[in-house]
Order: sequence, then structure tokens, then C-alpha cells
Amino acid sequence: IVTTPLGVLKQWIDPDPDRGVFVPPLPNPKTLAIQQLGAGCVAKLFLLFETVFWKGPAEGRGTGISLLWDPGEGHDPCIPQWMRSGKAFEPHASGEPILEFWVTGSAAMDLETAAEEDIVDACMYVLGRSTGFEDVCLPRPVQILRTAWASSAHSKGGYTFIPAGVPAQAIDSLASPLPDSSGNGQFRLQFAGEATHPKYYSTAHGAYCSGIREAQRWLSQGSSV
Repeated sequence: IVTTPLGVLKQWIDPDPDRGVFVPPLPNPKTLAIQQLGAGCVAKLFLLFETVFWKGPAEGRGTGISLLWDPGEGHDPCIPQWMRSGKAFEPHASGEPILEFWVTGSAAMDLETAAEEDIVDACMYVLGRSTGFEDVCLPRPVQILRTAWASSAHSKGGYTFIPAGVPAQAIDSLASPLPDSSGNGQFRLQFAGEATHPKYYSTAHGAYCSGIREAQRWLSQGSSV
């Protein structure tokens, strides 16, 4: 059962037998589905502070800080371009003094490669301007953590999406199992993962449900684990 992320599958379908992983190559409909579906770039940034300084009317983890960018503001050298892709600093669901920031597309790749000190400086500058505390020394985070899904060799991207013009059936083609060449009705290769769920692709529960689906398919053949 292949659960490899879509971004990695795109590298594995190289027709060159010296570089491709599948020997023999996958059938054309499945290869085409892997090529057509998109593995979007997304990155999460987490800022851990000693205490919550953004608490608003709501108790607990606070209300978060939304960002509204002014396109006519011009270029501010203190705000990197990747940050303008984000919409808000959201309190983390754990209740800890953590702000979470999301960016997508090329901005995600820029965030992954940016220097940690530059990330902190940019965040504190924007947080100061967004809260009206520009002249107040806001506490700097004690630790930051960021994802590296786009650059990681084990993911090569974030969540699956269906690009414009690509039929939704591409996900079905990716999910379809490959039969054993013996013609006994058994499946030789099965596919799971969020990219193979026709309704919940790009989600963790889609990946979970696809795993159950393929496990049930495996057991229905009389196979043992």
C-alpha cells in the first residue's frame, strides 16, 4: 500500500528506469493523474512567547491579530514579501502562549529558507504596527518553529489541490489499485493518502479514511496482516 505524498510521487514516476521508482512504470492513467494533480506549497510558523500579550475581550488564548495589507502603502523594507501572503496571527488551539501564522505558494518556500532572526524581526515589526504598540517593547518569542514541507525530501509540497481544467476523476485514477498480473483478481499495488480521497483530499482525515479504505480492500481479498 503506497501512502507516499503526491509531491514525492511526482518524482517517482520518472520514465527513466535509473531514476524512476516503479518498475515497470505505472499505467498511463495513473501517471497522468500524478502529473495533473497539484501539490500546493503551504507553511506554518509558530511563535512561542513567555506570556500572552495579545489577549483581547475573549478569555483564554486571546482573539488573535488579523492583518489587512494596504496595496498602496508601497514597499516597506521591514516587511518581507512572504509575510504579505499571511492574513492573521492566530492563537494556537493548545492554549499555550503561541501565535500561528500561515503562508502559501512561493511565500511558503521563502519562509522555509529565511534566516530565523529575520523572521522574528519581521514578525515583531508587523505585530507592533498591527497592535498599536509600535513604541512599546513587545516581548520577543523565546522559540520559533516552522514547517519545511516544500523543501523536505519526504513531502515535496503541502496539500493536494485540483488545478483548473483538471477533471476531479484524476483523484479516482490515482486511488485505483493495480491488479496482480497473474489474473487471479488480487491487487498487487494499492494507493492511499490524502491525495487519493475524492472528497477530503488535502486533509488529515482524508488520509486517515483512505488508509481504512485500502486496509479493508486488502482484507477483502482474504489477505492477512
